[in-house]
Amino acid sequence: MKTIFKITAFVLSAILLCSCSKNIQPDGTGTTASNPFSTSQTTAAPDNSNYSYDNAGMGFSYDNWSYSVENEGYTGGDITISFEHTAEADGIAYAEAGIMVYLGGVPQLISFNGREKTEMPISRLENEKSENVTITFTPRITEDMKDEETLQLYMFQILKPLNAPDPKSDAVGLSRSGSLMSKRTVSIKSPVEEIIDDEKVLDEYEEVLITNEEIQKYKITGDVDRFTRFNMYPVDGETELVYCLPEGESSLELDMVIFGKDNYKYRIYFYQNNKRVKINGGYDCLDIDLKSGNLDRCRVKFDNLSNRDILFAVAVPLNAPEDSWLVNKSGDCLILSQTDHAYQNYLSNKGN
Repeated sequence: MKTIFKITAFVLSAILLCSCSKNIQPDGTGTTASNPFSTSQTTAAPDNSNYSYDNAGMGFSYDNWSYSVENEGYTGGDITISFEHTAEADGIAYAEAGIMVYLGGVPQLISFNGREKTEMPISRLENEKSENVTITFTPRITEDMKDEETLQLYMFQILKPLNAPDPKSDAVGLSRSGSLMSKRTVSIKSPVEEIIDDEKVLDEYEEVLITNEEIQKYKITGDVDRFTRFNMYPVDGETELVYCLPEGESSLELDMVIFGKDNYKYRIYFYQNNKRVKINGGYDCLDIDLKSGNLDRCRVKFDNLSNRDILFAVAVPLNAPEDSWLVNKSGDCLILSQTDHAYQNYLSNKGN
């Protein structure tokens, strides 16, 4: 069965997602894996060399999936995923995707066709060309998942992962789509050896009913119970998605908001320039128990930010049923300094 994922550029807004939708080193010293954040986090801003494909349609079609754990389950060692993908691009000569794998809610260090392991390798392929791909990883999970008999394995992609606005333009945002490529339920027949036993999880957040006030505040349109929506907003009352770094500061707080039709627990990871980062002074991730009809909100603080950094988050379900296809990506947050010409132009236009 072939699956196709393709996007075209759209106006930056609160991202609507539906159910169909760092570099770190392995520990390698024993049966317990170190916290993935224990190594240095290098999160350089994009080099802006890919802004030319901002308006291009881009995607991949996928076929011939093969999982080493498909029939016998996990019996030890590495997990291998193989598939064929074909680039489909409009207005540009190639397609790109950042590929991510989550097992039991944990990002995996994956090797793409034998390359060095990373949490988000980039696949780049000429338009209409096909390539056979092999992804390999040594599974790692958290302490709370080690006794589970089955684990959900999600394979997720972000199209245009290196996209950044033209530094000469007055664009104050960008859009990069995320979508689920494949999902499997893995039977655990042998213990997973790499256990992350020191992950720091934030589980404090505000839970309110979705009222007209919340709908107006976040400019929500459509049926609030039909889809899950997930985004990060400025905390100064602005609901236009423009993110300004205070003068002389390298930290910024945002309101992470998620709501919709689901009744699942999500583990949410945060990314700066495609690399996973800590939030709120040392937390690795955020757990939210979403209930239909509620809006969950958490004040999230990012550190070590610079002008034109790009932030986003990915929410991975921990207790969704086997037939669900629920991994959500927030909108992208382009961080602008107060002196950036794009932000100054935004203020000027806003005042007119």
